[in-house]
Amino acid sequence: MNTSNETLSGSLLASIADGTQRVTAQADESLHDTHQALEHASRTMAESANAFRGNKTGALTDAAAKTEEFARRGMARAREMSTHARERATVVRDATAERVQAQPMKALLVAAAAGAATAMVVQWLSHSRRNY
Repeated sequence: MNTSNETLSGSLLASIADGTQRVTAQADESLHDTHQALEHASRTMAESANAFRGNKTGALTDAAAKTEEFARRGMARAREMSTHARERATVVRDATAERVQAQPMKALLVAAAAGAATAMVVQWLSHSRRNY
């Protein structure tokens, strides 16, 4: 009986670790996508500035500088959010692992209840869609 609890605890921990890795991967992907979008916007503004270089105005130069600053701030914020998401996922993973190890049977019951609730919602949603 103790071995089966340990096996279930291990699989639950593995599932939590997998979920944490997926969240971290999604945060990294979002950061990468944001970086690319900001680089593209910055390049576009720089190209526009170069195209109108013959017609220099203070407003155009200011707009390019503001766009570059906006891109820098956006990247810094995206990095902060990614770091925060990773740290939060690690804290949640560690806290969950401690709880599972301290009370494996309770963790198993909670996981079973969550699975049952998810199955009921999916069943309800699929039934609701068939009626339309």
